[in-house]
Amino acid sequence: MLSPADGRQVSCCSDGSCVEPEGTGSNDFSIETLLSYEPTPETLFFVGYTRRMEDKEAFRFRGVRPEAEGVFVKLPTGSGGRGGHNGSRQTKGDDGMHMMKTAGAVAVTGVVSIVLLKLLAVVAAPLLGIFVSFLVLAFKVGLALGVCYFLYRMLRRRQDEMAA
Repeated sequence: MLSPADGRQVSCCSDGSCVEPEGTGSNDFSIETLLSYEPTPETLFFVGYTRRMEDKEAFRFRGVRPEAEGVFVKLPTGSGGRGGHNGSRQTKGDDGMHMMKTAGAVAVTGVVSIVLLKLLAVVAAPLLGIFVSFLVLAFKVGLALGVCYFLYRMLRRRQDEMAA
């Protein structure tokens, strides 16, 4: 890797030894999310999702290919979760029913969030590529118009000098 300021080799030094950093040819990126839900002070649920993808060209988002994905779920144990009971009295059956309702709500939320994340990835990646392509095209057109205007002004000035 070369320094943009002076073109010399860049080195990373620590503890008296220096090494030259190496780049990577990988264009991998990942999307990760973690949701938590705390229905009561004793109960905490976690649902997570991760998806690793590879882009054939850096920042082009045209040949994006998923490599791996995973879901993480952590449900509370029956021992009271994080801090014991808060002093309220419930029967054992009510507590179990409450846990089942909460677990069902978390499961539905997790499934819906995974589906929405997949839809977002499917829709957003091509749109981002189209947007970047549009910006590049607008820059090229602006540059071409600028060059044309510059040439026009040069020719106009030359004609004015020849006329005088």
